[in-house]
Amino acid sequence: MEKIYRIIEDIYYKCMLMKKDDPNVDSISIIFDGFGYPLAEKFIDYGYDNSFSIVNYYVPYSIQSNLVNHSKTCSRIIENISNSTILINLLNSSSDCTEFRIAVVQKALGENMKVLHLPGVSESILLNGLNNLDYSSLHQRCKIVSTKLETTKNIKIISKSCDGNFFELNIPLANRKSHICGGIAENGEIMNLPTGEAFIAPLENEANGKIVINGSGPSVVFHEKDEVILSFHNGAINISECKFSSTPNGKRFEQLLLDSSQLDGTLYQICEFGVGLNDTIKSLTGEIILDEKMKGTFHIALGNNIPFGGNLKSKFHHDLIFVPNEILLDNNKLEV
Repeated sequence: MEKIYRIIEDIYYKCMLMKKDDPNVDSISIIFDGFGYPLAEKFIDYGYDNSFSIVNYYVPYSIQSNLVNHSKTCSRIIENISNSTILINLLNSSSDCTEFRIAVVQKALGENMKVLHLPGVSESILLNGLNNLDYSSLHQRCKIVSTKLETTKNIKIISKSCDGNFFELNIPLANRKSHICGGIAENGEIMNLPTGEAFIAPLENEANGKIVINGSGPSVVFHEKDEVILSFHNGAINISECKFSSTPNGKRFEQLLLDSSQLDGTLYQICEFGVGLNDTIKSLTGEIILDEKMKGTFHIALGNNIPFGGNLKSKFHHDLIFVPNEILLDNNKLEV
């Protein structure tokens, strides 16, 4: 059997916990577009071959990106999804389609479905992030970190720049619910594949300080001279106090933030703190859905956090990966 089919088999049985020959087995909705078709075809074929109950929905980019003209079509698709107990999302990751993806996910979560969220995920990404993964062990480690986040009032991130300066960023959490993307799908929870993180939506308008981003960002892997220092004041980036390296990667990332903020003024709000825990991922790639899961990395995100308990609505969600000097949860060092 090809590696990709072995990984899909593991997703069905070890992640979704499907059972063969069970008359009460869960039903699955698979939603995809032109980008996700090659992977969706393999999920659908494997499901049919093993007699699972599957309904698939093809939604072209043109419909996803234009909800005004296609609202009835989209509403009908979203409503039909709720007839299943599991949703697999294999749509593209374009910001033009964020509103549609969020609507689909929110409906599924509202119906207490298991949600497997794979925006922009290709076969190669799954192969890099899930090959020989111990789903059960990863799930337990994610739960431990998630519990720590949920009982924390303040995260302090201490990071060090390449010239030896230290910076602190304080992120208040209060009583926000934490979440896991930990290998085993749970009802009413959203899980990325590849999997392997614990994450939480911080309090809005509260984060203050500076942080060194030295890992990766959207389509960018930072090397030592590429580092970016972001400054936050009352939850939002203070762009005048940020430092972007003059390297191509530094300039590219600065331009990304500037361009995105012109399209959406809420982008600069910090919306997530996450901890990577997947030890099968060995190096940063610039594929954020992989990089943010790599054990030893941490991430903050800018933009939308509505699906996991925040109040920030945006068409963007930019994850920023970093390796800190130290992270303190209420003054206790976080060990992973």
